[in-house]
Amino acid sequence: MHLKAWYVSDPSNEMAQIVFAAKRSAAIQSSEARSWHDYIDIRATRMPEYDQFATEGTVPKQTLLEDGWWFECCGYKAEPRRRCCAVQTVEDNPIVIDDEVYCQDCAAHMQLNTE
Repeated sequence: MHLKAWYVSDPSNEMAQIVFAAKRSAAIQSSEARSWHDYIDIRATRMPEYDQFATEGTVPKQTLLEDGWWFECCGYKAEPRRRCCAVQTVEDNPIVIDDEVYCQDCAAHMQLNTE
């Protein structure tokens, strides 16, 4: 069965993900969107440019950033210890480590703590 890339989102297009499935209905069924909205409200659009990543099961975050996606930083601020969550786009020059996106400050902090 040939898996295809689908852009699955909520009606407002605020929450989205790339899902690999043979059919649109299967993409919706296997997506996180099922916990966001009713099936009828979920959108799934083909993204053939990402079909090449089907065997990995995920599109690399760096690729998505270069294609205009944004992610929240996965790092932590030191004091008080809390998630950074700064929105990162390709213009922010985020650092992708193990397919997680970090702002420059959090990435530098992580590198200092691992040396």
